[in-house]
Amino acid sequence: MEKAGQKTVSGIVLALVLLLAGAMALYFFVVAPSVQPPLKTEPAAPEMTLVRLYFGHPSDAFLVAEPRALLLPADPSAKALKIMEALLEGPRQEGISVIPNGARLNSVFVDDKGICHVDFSREIRQNHPGGSAGEAMTIWSVVDTLVLNVDEIRSVNLLIEGQQEETLAGHLDIRRPLGPDLRLIK
Repeated sequence: MEKAGQKTVSGIVLALVLLLAGAMALYFFVVAPSVQPPLKTEPAAPEMTLVRLYFGHPSDAFLVAEPRALLLPADPSAKALKIMEALLEGPRQEGISVIPNGARLNSVFVDDKGICHVDFSREIRQNHPGGSAGEAMTIWSVVDTLVLNVDEIRSVNLLIEGQQEETLAGHLDIRRPLGPDLRLIK
């Protein structure tokens, strides 16, 4: 009888140990990982990136690419802002700036549809020399520079003092987001 009692107790102890081991495994592999806070990830450090800024050709109604190495953040809006700041600084090589003197950026951001909204100060219109070719060069200098350098950008919406305008200088419709125009690049 004593051996039978010991077997029963041993069986119960073994069952309890297996039950406890199963409960611990369930906790450590299923419950614990789901209740721990997510790991905090640091934003990616800016990387030196070769971009192409599009400026006016010195003697033709075309845009020319000027390669420039820029330290760019990973965030599309911050990346677009850095690229636009470089474009507004003007060319360092043979191209000519087609952004009117005094024009400033009020804001630049990329929405979740891939539209980059670029808001300029009123000087982009007030100081623009005019003409349909000049207007096209200004518009697509901005649009091509952004769309061809930032993967997340599909089109560009140009604003003046936060307002959607019909045209920049009286010729080309800018009431909707614009895609790149590669025909203007030489």
